[in-house]
Amino acid sequence: MSLTFLKWSRSSRILAYADKQPEFATLREAESWFRGVYQPFGPASDGFWTRMARTSLRRRGDGVFTTHYDPRITVQFRASPDELSTWDRFGRITLPVHVIRGETSDLLPANMAERMKTEGPRPEVTVIPSCGHAPSLSRAEDTRMVREMIGSMV
Repeated sequence: MSLTFLKWSRSSRILAYADKQPEFATLREAESWFRGVYQPFGPASDGFWTRMARTSLRRRGDGVFTTHYDPRITVQFRASPDELSTWDRFGRITLPVHVIRGETSDLLPANMAERMKTEGPRPEVTVIPSCGHAPSLSRAEDTRMVREMIGSMV
C-alpha cells in the first residue's frame, strides 16, 4: 500500500501563493509579503527577512519587483496530486537521511515523522521548536546543528 506523503490539503497553503507571481513596488513591500507568507519558517532575524527578499526577487524592465521563481512549478502538484512522494519511494532510499521538522509543521506532522523513523532509511528526526514548515535554519545555533548532523553522517 502506498500512502501519499504530501496530502493535497496540506499542500494547499503553499499552492495558495506559489502559483502566483506577486508584484511589489518596493523591496520593503516585498519583504513584508515574504514575512507573512513564510511566517511558518519560524524564528528568524530581521536580516534573514531582508536577505530573503533581496535574493528571492527580480526586477522587471518596468522597475516592478516580482518573485524570481516560475509559478508554473506548481502544475505538477495540481495535475498529479497522487504522484507526490509516497511511502514506497521513501522505503527505497539507501543514503543516510536526517529529517529536520518544524514543531508545528502542517506538511510534516509529528506522526508522519515518527513513522519515517521506522521505515526506509530510518532517519533521526530533529524537531525545531516554535517553527512550522519549513525551518529557516538561519540562526547560528541552526548552522551548528546542521554541521553536527552532516559530520555524524559521513
